[in-house]
Amino acid sequence: MKQLRFELKSHRKSFFFWSLSLFVFIIIIMMEFSAYRSNPELLEILEVLPQELLAAFNLLDVNLTTVSGFTSITLDYIQLALAIYASLLGAIIVSKEARWRTSDFLYVMPQSRFRINTIKFIAGLLLMSFMVIVVGTFFALIASQYTPEAAYWSYLLRAHLMLWFILCFFYGFGYFLGSVVKSSKLASTIASVTVFGLYLLSVFMNLVDSLSWLKPISIFSLSQYSKLILDSKINPQAIVTCIACMILFYVVSILHFPKKDLGIHR
Repeated sequence: MKQLRFELKSHRKSFFFWSLSLFVFIIIIMMEFSAYRSNPELLEILEVLPQELLAAFNLLDVNLTTVSGFTSITLDYIQLALAIYASLLGAIIVSKEARWRTSDFLYVMPQSRFRINTIKFIAGLLLMSFMVIVVGTFFALIASQYTPEAAYWSYLLRAHLMLWFILCFFYGFGYFLGSVVKSSKLASTIASVTVFGLYLLSVFMNLVDSLSWLKPISIFSLSQYSKLILDSKINPQAIVTCIACMILFYVVSILHFPKKDLGIHR
């Protein structure tokens, strides 16, 4: 428990600044909802845009005059930011010992590397889960100012549960990179670039029909928050894919990490 508390405590500053940044972003972007809510005529601007472009940014068949509809669009951008956070968290939490030069202290303790790294993995998973709860609370507080429809609260719960599953994939991927890549900076860079690459892939797939065969490897295509407004169930494919990939990344990390050169400093 001491190590778990230490891991949570060591990431509290980054958790706070990410939370604050997301809170400001949600406030700013939700302020635009007032414009669409008071002036439905603004939606006519979207009607003249190509259907492929609307689909690329998940604006197809979305009613931006409702709190649920506008929240679904906001969540697409929040998801990108949190995917970066989750992947960086996974990469850093497992590789920071070599960067901070504390590996020679931690790994001579009377505990196995398996136990130490399992605690690290759980700590990161808790931090990621806390972040989803915090973001959901932000949305609830801000949306309450606009008197949302009755079904909004159940939608908000489903959407953030979907968000959690998506982040499990990126957290597991980041943890995997932190375990197999020697440099924590390189692992963080690869994680960030991969997140952006997968996001751009999901956008281009909706713009170019010939890229639709890449959909199975685009994790962002599994989370369509606008469809959750009417659909009371989360896509089971997304649940199975994200959880299975996270477990696979964790298992590979645990198997590889005992062989990793920790760069002990004498």
